[in-house]
Amino acid sequence: MKRTCLIAIVFIPVLLFPKSGLWFSFKTGFPIAGSSVGIKLGPLAPYGGLDIVYIGASMDYNSTSWERDYDYDWQTGTYIYGDWYKSSERSNTFEGHATLYMPHGGLRFYLAQQTLKLYLKGDLTLVFPSVDGTGNYESIYYDQDGNIEDIYRDENKLTDKEKKDINDALNYFIISPGIGLEYPFSEHFSIGGEFGFRLLHNTMDTSDKSEDDYWKDSWQTKMSTTLGVSYTLITLNYIL
Repeated sequence: MKRTCLIAIVFIPVLLFPKSGLWFSFKTGFPIAGSSVGIKLGPLAPYGGLDIVYIGASMDYNSTSWERDYDYDWQTGTYIYGDWYKSSERSNTFEGHATLYMPHGGLRFYLAQQTLKLYLKGDLTLVFPSVDGTGNYESIYYDQDGNIEDIYRDENKLTDKEKKDINDALNYFIISPGIGLEYPFSEHFSIGGEFGFRLLHNTMDTSDKSEDDYWKDSWQTKMSTTLGVSYTLITLNYIL
């Protein structure tokens, strides 16, 4: 029974729409490129795909402290200073990365089936981020002769809560209406272009609490962000 239903799902649209066919689209443009796979059912062409974005960042901070001894001359009422010497060095480094998994699905509606194929489109993209990061801190202390007196090192990784907060900040959903034009230059290949508008929206909700023997405190922050940006794409399509 399940096999019969699967065969029906695959072949009934093809019988209803003689111009049906599987197609692949590769897009390049601003601000995001990607690829999709879909099926053409007459004037309708539902499609979907998965895009992956990688973001890496690093930071290096270094500082040096200098000191010098001094004494007070009571006879002259002035300070007598010694030579400067390096008392400490500090370095702070951080490396982090985020991988954004962005599945999308949408629909093209062809208005014209002539040589130049004009269509309207709309799709929805969800963003599922995965983040990680590590920070390293080091302090080196010197005496007046330049000898190392002490070294302090510490390593900190992003906590689960910090990862969750960053994930929430990157967890957008994107709605992209647009219009496109497609020109087939062979039986299986076509080239086209799209222009549209991307609406990015995110809601972020963070909370935390702290307490000791004398008091308790809790707080919550809610934030909503919306960004709209136009886009243009060049598409290369392959139709089976």
